[in-house]
Amino acid sequence: MAKADAIRRAMALHRSGRFDAAAKIYRAVLAAAPDDVDALHLLGVLLSAQQQSSAGIELIRRALALAPNFASAHNNLGTALLAETRAEEALVAFQRAIDLKPDFAEAHSNRGNALAQLDRLEAAVDSHRHAIAHQPDYAEAHNNLGNALIALGRWTEAIEACRHAVKIRPTYAKAHNNLAVALGKLHHYDAACESFRQALAASPDFVDAHRGLAEMLMATDRHQEAIAALERVVALRPEMAEAHNSLGRALSALERTAAAAASYRRAIALEPDHGPAHHNLGNALLAAGSLDQAAASYHRAAELMPEDCHALLHYVQVANAMCAWDSAAPAVEETLERLRLGRCNGPPLPLLGVSDDPDLNLKAAHAFVEATIGRDHAPLWQGEAYQHARIRLAYFSCHLREHPAARLIVDLIERHDRSQFEVIAVSSGPDDSSQLRRRIAAGCDQFVDVEALSDLAIAQRLRALEVDIVIDLDGHTEGSRSRALAWRPAPAQVAYLGYPASLAAPYIDYAIVDHVLVPDRHRSGYSEHLVYLPDSFLPSDGQRWSPPRPRARSAHGLPEAGVVLCCFNGAHKITAPVFDIWMRLLQAVPGSVLWLMADNRWAEANLKSAAGQQGVDPQRLRFAPPAAHRDGLGRLPAADLCLDTFPYNGGATSNDALWCGLPLITCCGRGFASRMGASLLGAIGMPELVTTSLAEYEALALELARAPERLAQLSGALVANKVHLPLFDGERFRQHLEAAYSEMSRASRAGEPPSSFAIEPASLTPP
Repeated sequence: MAKADAIRRAMALHRSGRFDAAAKIYRAVLAAAPDDVDALHLLGVLLSAQQQSSAGIELIRRALALAPNFASAHNNLGTALLAETRAEEALVAFQRAIDLKPDFAEAHSNRGNALAQLDRLEAAVDSHRHAIAHQPDYAEAHNNLGNALIALGRWTEAIEACRHAVKIRPTYAKAHNNLAVALGKLHHYDAACESFRQALAASPDFVDAHRGLAEMLMATDRHQEAIAALERVVALRPEMAEAHNSLGRALSALERTAAAAASYRRAIALEPDHGPAHHNLGNALLAAGSLDQAAASYHRAAELMPEDCHALLHYVQVANAMCAWDSAAPAVEETLERLRLGRCNGPPLPLLGVSDDPDLNLKAAHAFVEATIGRDHAPLWQGEAYQHARIRLAYFSCHLREHPAARLIVDLIERHDRSQFEVIAVSSGPDDSSQLRRRIAAGCDQFVDVEALSDLAIAQRLRALEVDIVIDLDGHTEGSRSRALAWRPAPAQVAYLGYPASLAAPYIDYAIVDHVLVPDRHRSGYSEHLVYLPDSFLPSDGQRWSPPRPRARSAHGLPEAGVVLCCFNGAHKITAPVFDIWMRLLQAVPGSVLWLMADNRWAEANLKSAAGQQGVDPQRLRFAPPAAHRDGLGRLPAADLCLDTFPYNGGATSNDALWCGLPLITCCGRGFASRMGASLLGAIGMPELVTTSLAEYEALALELARAPERLAQLSGALVANKVHLPLFDGERFRQHLEAAYSEMSRASRAGEPPSSFAIEPASLTPP
């Protein structure tokens, strides 16, 4: 066979993928003619394609030594170098090819790939555009341009480039995949899913497309379909730890906690230092109630991901929930230091239990919003003027069921003036079939269940409802879907009740507060425009049961004699300094006991241990088991004095205590969460029970604990004030809040920007 015929035969075999047969012919040619440029070049290209880049590079360099003006060989040398991430050398090779052949489209695009590998993305974009200018139907160049634009975050341009690529070559799997990625970044989830499926139609075993499809399906809460996609990935790449981690996330979303934990553990077995898998395993263990194991997983994740504060803050949250204060303390200090340095991007809720600085909490919330929600959301409401006869309100929450927030808000929902307001409840949480959920639904004009919808779909539903004001009752709390409001579905968007601090979210216009909660000197700690109600910010359920007095202690396992101090706030709100005060009170008041909520077994054990270390008999700590709300109210009269937590005060629990005539002592700090008790006590006419330091708090608690007659007087005054003062005056509260809503609606309909304002007090409702 003549040499030219042999080369042609080898090239045909090479193109058809029969690499071994082609290599055999190239080598035979070189055995006869060691300096044959074509055989050296083509064998080098073949070896490079078979991941034998070093050998391929050597052969191509030999060809170029013999034919230095061989433009295609310079281009292929660059490709081989790029495969070994030798981008600087590759760039030189591509540039030499272009110098020799200025209209060499492939070399221009390959040069763009080398520039992208060097993170010179703007130059890469220019290089790909040169390739397209020379060869407009060059699909790879359009796709490569899309890649560079994706890396720059220029999603719209990337979509255009990738669409050109798939138009030129409809079965171009990589271009469909890149198109899907860019569409997903702009939250066009359905279109992204379709593009991923197009990629898979062209290449059924395309792992990245299966993974991308799963991510889009999870973003739209189609978790069962996501599981199927991820199971395919795991079948194709069983050694891929990230695939097992993603599968765990999808399983967790369907509350298949045990299966999710197994997936996370498989990811960790494959990659022991996989930080996200450790973090997600912590989430699964927490959901299963294994707080100690969850804490261990969070701690390991925080060690592995020092630049990501999510696991660190979750560790703080769980350690504090177990009252494991010594373990939590170093993590708390590290978190606060990172926050001061601007390097904290985790969930801000755990910080409310360790810091009462509103400016610091604002900084934490801002970092969290920037890191997890961002600002790239096209607004759904764009200034349209609705012509509603009534102002349309939407109370939006994942807690419209048996939950403290729902118990607080239900009476208000029922009282709204239906001649002026249309009330919609938008539930993003589970249906617990409780009486409270049914009561909320019955009290609304519409009850809309959006639990199964994606964040974007929730926003679209709110926009379709033409809501005038959406009231987010959750903020940055567990289970919240308030990020749906980032798409601006309503003219006025309000933060209220659920999260006791600023959300720092640019899509929230107003926060509803009162002058005690946020005095003028602390307004810098809030990004929202503040709406001041005259009394307390907190609504109340005036239809709640009022348990009778006197008390019946024996039914609750309490001693009949002696002072009963109590706190039924969650264990995560109990801090070491406050608990130390409680222990000193028990030591100073013989026969007294401290009655707490049995939150979790670790907290109970740690609190008993801490009591013993301070010389207090652990038996003087009594723990009330979880109970239905009515039963919880029924036991409150058995206590003498309620002790608030600091810096995270009680909200609904304190409201219940005052409703039942139980005196409450609070310590008032600087932030929203540390001023809730003061707000409630002011509205019930008991400002003398508000202290401004822990030393004052301790002194007042000791004084009252030693004066049973004074406690009885305070209890009687609470019962009397309950009828005559604003805290439980539902009609007065309704009027104030409706006046606030009316002003918000007036401003938005007039096209005015949001601004802070205060509501003038209405008359007290006659008893």
